[in-house]
Amino acid sequence: LRESEARYRAFFEFSAVGIAQALPADGSIVRVNDALCRIVGYTREELLGKSFTAITHPEDREENFAKFQQLVCGEIGSFYMEKRYLHKQGHVIWVAVQASTVRDHAGRMLYSLAMIEDITERRRAENKFRGLLESAPEATVIIDRGGRITLVNSQTERLFGYGRSEILGKPVEVLMPPRFYERHAALFTRFFRDPRPRP
Repeated sequence: LRESEARYRAFFEFSAVGIAQALPADGSIVRVNDALCRIVGYTREELLGKSFTAITHPEDREENFAKFQQLVCGEIGSFYMEKRYLHKQGHVIWVAVQASTVRDHAGRMLYSLAMIEDITERRRAENKFRGLLESAPEATVIIDRGGRITLVNSQTERLFGYGRSEILGKPVEVLMPPRFYERHAALFTRFFRDPRPRP
């Protein structure tokens, strides 16, 4: 048991990802590691006893609170959320939060455990990419490996007559006549085997 606790303590303290424990009653923080302190700019002493709501961007608080309540009530076992924190110096940082619970043998929640990663740079890159996508003069459609539409620009809406909400998550085939389905499937499969450009 001591060895297990020592391994957990080492993982908690030296992880490159922010980690925190919070109480179920009010979400007050009872333990944090150095990585989280670096992410938000607060010392451990400043974070202990503080609620995550206090450092969460006002526009993200309602969603975050709702997910936390679901976690506490046992409606969900964990949740993932990308949200904004307010750094101690006043600027906004984007984080990816993976939260779960630790419960006793009777199933009572002892505390929540959150893994927190700073994704600010990734978000900036995504916003820049979205700006470039919107400024493209051609209709541009981004699909995932499953062939589902994940992103389109305004030109796509104008060309095909669909609103984004109507086609996001749909198979890309909704944008092509049925006679092209077989040809598209062959090209799609070949691309993921070897994505090098071809003449």
